[in-house]
Amino acid sequence: MSASSPHGLLINGEWVSTSQAAPNTNPSNLADVVGEYAQGDASHVDAAVAAATAAFPAWSTSGIQARHDALDKIGNEILARREELGALLAREEGKTRAEGIGEVARAGQIFKFFAGECLRLAGETVPSVRPGIGVEVTREPIGVVGLITPWNFPIAIPAWKIAPALAFGNCVVLKPADLVPGSAWALAEIIHRSGIPAGVFNLVMGRGRVIGEALVQHPGVAAISFTGSVGVGRGIAQACVQNGKKVQLEMGGKNPQVVLDDADLAQAVELSAQSAFYSTGQRCTASSRLIVTQGIYPKFIEALQARMAKIKVGDALATGTDVGPVVSQAQLEQDLSYVEIAKAEGGDAVDQFQRCEVQLICLGTTLVTGGLAALFGTAVHQFASLFA
Repeated sequence: MSASSPHGLLINGEWVSTSQAAPNTNPSNLADVVGEYAQGDASHVDAAVAAATAAFPAWSTSGIQARHDALDKIGNEILARREELGALLAREEGKTRAEGIGEVARAGQIFKFFAGECLRLAGETVPSVRPGIGVEVTREPIGVVGLITPWNFPIAIPAWKIAPALAFGNCVVLKPADLVPGSAWALAEIIHRSGIPAGVFNLVMGRGRVIGEALVQHPGVAAISFTGSVGVGRGIAQACVQNGKKVQLEMGGKNPQVVLDDADLAQAVELSAQSAFYSTGQRCTASSRLIVTQGIYPKFIEALQARMAKIKVGDALATGTDVGPVVSQAQLEQDLSYVEIAKAEGGDAVDQFQRCEVQLICLGTTLVTGGLAALFGTAVHQFASLFA
């Protein structure tokens, strides 16, 4: 099939069509369909793992120069196309254009960094307690690696997982988040043209319950790297332990922002606003819990509200937008439920959410205050532009 719409899976160096495809919709404009993307099933995972398994012996012994050259070429193209790819990222995920371009640049830098690491692979020799015996430690690839990535950083997080896996001689099957297939597909297309042999890198798009589950359970997959929710991550960890797979998990975080009486007010307000609200709060490093000591509390809240009023919420691709839309309608409803739960627990929504235009899935910026009222805010990782 053609590598154009509907955008296919990449298996064994070939673009593969499927019986089903799903639209990728722009959250800034629900009438704008970014593209149609193929939806795989367990049989496609089987084919991708088989291709990766077949490619592994040659790739793992291909030599560090060949791997360096391929990763460096990938990094160079990503950087050269940062504006185009950044606009695509903003269009499908909701980051602002500037944030999207910045993320794409980071992805390119990651590939170039690990290209350099290919040439710096080092071992270690250590003495043994047994006379005449030496101990040598070397790094070896482990085989086929399944990568499951989230929607909030749709090109940087795949890059963080793909680049080191390939640099050390592993073969990859990538399952991107189904909400943001466009950035992953664009990255796969760049990798496909880099000169990496068929089967070394494979892309299987589709629902997490189908593709992710098949990857985790597949006997031909030696390791899983997952970034996503705590609940899903725990299930993956259990399955990997039961099946003897290596597993790497990056799950949700809860990041309190503490403002003391002697804080620089202007700096504290600016850092708090950027941490909580920019990227629509849709990042695991965002601060969603705000702790302010009594002496500075009144003037800090007043200043923070004034700063929030200046934040322009709107179309991610529009000039001057500070905060784009929420990634999906389902995410918006979840975010709004957090506000209602916090209010029910005694919090006061002092700066209420904004729904923006009809065609925009938008939360806006929300601050819930009230001592230790919104206890929900202390325990749950919220992907929202919400401070409690």
